[in-house]
Amino acid sequence: MGEFVEDDRPLPAGALIGEDGKPLRGWLPDPTKRHEERYFSQGVPTKLYRDGFAEGHTVEGYDDLSADMTSPATTNAA
Repeated sequence: MGEFVEDDRPLPAGALIGEDGKPLRGWLPDPTKRHEERYFSQGVPTKLYRDGFAEGHTVEGYDDLSADMTSPATTNAA
């Protein structure tokens, strides 16, 4: 039935898994290349981004983030 995070919630379909086998979490390079970094939660990029010291959130195009992703991490097949 898929992998589970520590609190037993199932990972979202398409969640990115790091080399340690855990879902990506925190500020990481933006896989869409739209910004320097993007915040990940449960292996999924959120609308929060960071460019240098400036932080913001994506308003338009947020729903299609996964279409632009290029990442060396593996994807959770659900």
